Amino acid sequence: MPAKGGNTTFSATSDALSATAPVKTPAAEGTAKGTSGRTVTNTWTIPKASTAAGATYFITSDGTLYHQEDVIAKNVTSAFGIVVPNGTDTATYVSGGKAYAVSASGTPTKITIQDSDKKDLTIKTAVGASYFITSDNSLYYKGTFIAKNVSSAFGIVVPNGTDTATFVSDGVAYGVVTGGKPTKVVIQDSNKKDLTIKTAVGASYYITSDNSLYYKGTFIAKNVSSAFGIVVPNGTDTATYVSDGVAYGVAGSGTPTQYTVPNPKTAAGAQYFLTTDGALYYKNDKMEDNVSSAFGIVVLNGTDTATYVVAPACQ
Repeated sequence: MPAKGGNTTFSATSDALSATAPVKTPAAEGTAKGTSGRTVTNTWTIPKASTAAGATYFITSDGTLYHQEDVIAKNVTSAFGIVVPNGTDTATYVSGGKAYAVSASGTPTKITIQDSDKKDLTIKTAVGASYFITSDNSLYYKGTFIAKNVSSAFGIVVPNGTDTATFVSDGVAYGVVTGGKPTKVVIQDSNKKDLTIKTAVGASYYITSDNSLYYKGTFIAKNVSSAFGIVVPNGTDTATYVSDGVAYGVAGSGTPTQYTVPNPKTAAGAQYFLTTDGALYYKNDKMEDNVSSAFGIVVLNGTDTATYVVAPACQ
């Protein structure tokens, strides 16, 4: 969740876990910035900037989607930006209950998502890559039905350019490639009993109902309050997460690395974290105060980058 503000919504997962995706905080109308590693590289003039939505897309407090300083769409309720392997910023979003896709600041393309009677469905959430969740909690890849009763999903474009997603349906973890047949991910406790899965947090990481983090079927950590998984350019699944008030990073199912971040609250992607008092950290280094929204990604050359919104100091 954001460090400040209220009325939080999630663009890529269920409401069950904080900040595994872009986080909207309408109370914060601040300055949009971009960073590469520890260096702030850009400041964009975006009126009422509220949410960093991934890549260099932002949503304002009145629901306008921007790519950098270019208006893309209005009445946007959900958006998810990704830098694809050729280096282009792309985003999928929902406006007026319809699904759209856009590349950089180009002309958006409507994605037709219909039921078996060819009736347009109401779209609720853009969850990354070209995956969307409808108002009845069905997961679609573009116009192809994937699964029903989906409570959490997270789409990623992997290094070869393929759209993939992980999701949770009826408490079970799955993975899917484009519009293909989903694969069940077996996640069990030490007694070989299937666990109830709550949240898909990116790459092949999942949170269980008792707040344990798993990589596929391998236990990583307990008491996890926030996590964000990313596939880095060499194809390795990685994640950052917060457990018992401590920030960590992990590659695959390896040994986690601890960061020195005071009072971390949110793993914001790549190796960026938000603290309980609204400070943005990259690894162990403080970047900025009064940050209300942040979204980190790893770009093609392997560099950690993030976009974020600095709230007015009076908030």
